Formats: sequence, C-alpha cells, structure tokens
Amino acid sequence: MTLCLLKISFVLKKVNMMKQNPGLKNEDGSVLVVALIILVVLTLLGIAATTTTEIETQIAGNEKVHKMTFYKAEAAAMQCAKVLESATMGDTFAGWINLDYDEDNWNTSGEFQTSLDSNTKYTAVYDGPADTGESLDMAKAKIHEFSIYGRAELSNSMSMIKLGYRKAY
Repeated sequence: MTLCLLKISFVLKKVNMMKQNPGLKNEDGSVLVVALIILVVLTLLGIAATTTTEIETQIAGNEKVHKMTFYKAEAAAMQCAKVLESATMGDTFAGWINLDYDEDNWNTSGEFQTSLDSNTKYTAVYDGPADTGESLDMAKAKIHEFSIYGRAELSNSMSMIKLGYRKAY
C-alpha cells in the first residue's frame, strides 16, 4: 500500500510540474532561433562598421585635398611677397598690382609664376601709404601697404589666403 501511495504521489508531482511549465516540454529548435538572431545582429554591426569606415575615408581624403589647396595658396601669397620685395616701385605698378580687389586680375604668367602650377595664382592690391604716426619728413621713404592674395584650386576645393604687406620706397 505504501508503494502504491508513493507511485501516486510521484505521478501527481510530475503532473504538477508539467502544469507549471507547459512551454518547456518542447524545446526543439530554440537554439537555432537564438543562433540566427545573434547572426543577424552581428551582420548589422558589420555593415554599420563598414559604412562608418567608408565615410571616415572620404573625410580624410577631403581633408587632404583642403590642406593641399591651403598650402598652395599660402605658397602663392609668399611668392607674391617675394616678387614685391624684389620689385622696384615707383609711381606706376606692374599690371597685376591692383588699386582695388579684382577677382579676374590674377598673375598667371611671368618668371615667378612658373614655379606654381596652373591652378595656383596670386595678386596684390595697393592699399595706400601706411599710417605710421611719424612726422612729415620728406627725405625719408614712405611706407606703403599692400594686401596680398594667394589662391589655389584642386578637385572641387578652393582656398584663398590674404596677407598684409608693407614696403618702404
């Protein structure tokens, strides 16, 4: 009799366990579903990383082109300063020295321009005598101010530099 009661109590416990967890009885394929979800998440992370890398590469390329045009424009402005330093000034100026800034009047020829490429150019604008606060000593050379512009273009990028320059003559 005790053996029969034990069997009945064991069967009742087993039935109670099955009632509490009805979804755990059939677990076939659940690992496959979890593995597929993990693969989809990892694939999306890989695609996002690849896209980010491509964008960063484009940014680096654009920065390189911008720096190249900036340094070329600076070189053109420094070349113009060198030309002004060696030029003999008088009442008339060279054709590329302007009295007002003119977008179309850039120096694109001459012995100094040959050291620059065809997309790099310079110009100078005469700003007039500098106000130095000195007396009106007529024997002393006057200081004149210029604005120097250097410009470079490369691959849809353009940089322009403006420098101030003073020369006594």
